[in-house]
Order: sequence, then structure tokens, then C-alpha cells
Amino acid sequence: MSNFKDVNLYDNLPDFMQQYKEIQAIFNIENVDLTKLWNEIRRSFNNGFIFSTDVLGISKFEKMMNIYPKATDNLKDRQLRVYIKWNATLPYTWRWLEEFLITYYQNVETRAIPILFNDKYELDIRLEKQKEFNDFDYSIYKELRPMIPSNLGLRVVNVIPTKSEKINVMSMVIYKAKKVLKENNRLTNLVGEKVFNNTLVYRLKKEV
Repeated sequence: MSNFKDVNLYDNLPDFMQQYKEIQAIFNIENVDLTKLWNEIRRSFNNGFIFSTDVLGISKFEKMMNIYPKATDNLKDRQLRVYIKWNATLPYTWRWLEEFLITYYQNVETRAIPILFNDKYELDIRLEKQKEFNDFDYSIYKELRPMIPSNLGLRVVNVIPTKSEKINVMSMVIYKAKKVLKENNRLTNLVGEKVFNNTLVYRLKKEV
């Protein structure tokens, strides 16, 4: 949230007064001072809100909450870390959880969907992404664990993109089929295993 601007006192004068050089000289000096003052007031106001802070503003939040940023963190990373710790003391509710997940993944392509199993006292965080998952995606576990009820089990489940799912299913079926055949002594040499693989992959591709 940035509302910084240049203050121009001429806008408050009638047209016939703007032609006087004395007024122009005075206002040129006052415009500079008032612009600095206005922007300092706006910056101070913005620094009262986590996601509108600048570097100086977020550093004050971090100092207050004993957070030490990493050298590789950008401003958004630091804001998010402060937000997470700031809200860690809020009462746990389902709406809060949904809003927390939206905010946590707001700067990445990951989508998080919470699923509650009441009969098992378990909570799944379903992660959906069309790219490879990374450490940040999975770090939601250590952030959520101290916030939710201690008797509620927590799991983070990643959903593989459609193409990768087909590949994994094919690999899994091949592995299981090979294991069964080997146990029954029907797969005895590398040539036969290779032919078997090629045939099964072809059939699976047709099915998928």
C-alpha cells in the first residue's frame, strides 16, 4: 500500500494568483517540505500494518517479536514470517485456518486445501501445484503444528500434477507386476524383463 505523492500547493490557488513570482518562490520551497512531511506521515501509517511495511517498518516488528531474518529473505518473506508468528496466538477456528493458508501461499503457485477427518481427529493439508514442490511448501507443517489443537493429527499431502500421476501409476503397476512374476519364477532373465516392460508400458499408455 503506497500512497506517496508530490504535494503541490498551486492546486489550492485560483488561477490569477499563480502568476505572481513571489508566491511561486514561496510555494516551491513549501512544496518540497510538505512533500517530505506528507510522505513520512503516510510511510509511518503504512508501517502499522504488516503487509504494507517497508524495510524499516518490518524490522521493528521483527525486533519486537524476536525474529531474525535470513540474508536471503526479501521483504515479502519477512512480512510473511512476522504475520505467521503474530497470528500464532489467535484462537484456532476453521475460518482462521482457511484464511491462514491463503495468506501463507499468497506469493507462490501452491494451493492449500484443509480436510478434516472428525472421526479420526486428523487434519490433512492438501497441496496442489503444477510444478515441483519445495521446502517452503512443506514448511507449513512446522508453522501449523503449534497453532492447532495438540490432540489433532496433522499431515501434509501433496497432489502430483495429472501427467506425473499417470507416470507414477504406470511405474507402480510395473513394479508390482514384476514382483508377482518374479515370486512365481516367471520372469527369469533381463531380455524377458525388458520385453515385459515394453509391452506393459504400451498397454498402460493405451489405457491412460
